[in-house]
Amino acid sequence: MIRRGAHYVRTVARDTVDMEIRVGSIERHFHYNNHESLARDIEFIIFLFAERGSTYEKFVNKSLPAVRTVMDWLVQKYNLDITVHAPLTALDPDVVTIPRIVVCFPAKICEYYNRGFGKNLLSFQDLNIPGPDYPSRSILCPHFTALISMTYIEHR
Repeated sequence: MIRRGAHYVRTVARDTVDMEIRVGSIERHFHYNNHESLARDIEFIIFLFAERGSTYEKFVNKSLPAVRTVMDWLVQKYNLDITVHAPLTALDPDVVTIPRIVVCFPAKICEYYNRGFGKNLLSFQDLNIPGPDYPSRSILCPHFTALISMTYIEHR
């Protein structure tokens, strides 16, 4: 939106997408429009990051065409940088990328892992954690360490 005086002028017409999304054995109806709130947009980006990976190509190549439509809206809306950069490439601090969005909300992505979503880098067996009473899957999330309080670490 562009602000002009006391009124907002919409720069894009309102469009909606309806789709059935299946994650594992769970299937749900999903309704999305191109004028969702920032919070809902971020939740969608984090969910796709957990399920599909860190790049735009992974998002759209492994997903329904409707997901590509939503991602295209988000790329335009937030001016997301979807270019695949070489490892250890220094980016300008003003560049907004999908991984940078996700790293700002570690609790949200860990919540998705706790609920059974997300691709694990390691399993509980890889970490030598005996089963069958495993702790929360959130500890398998790569962003889990960001939730550990520094005071807890200092007192250990």
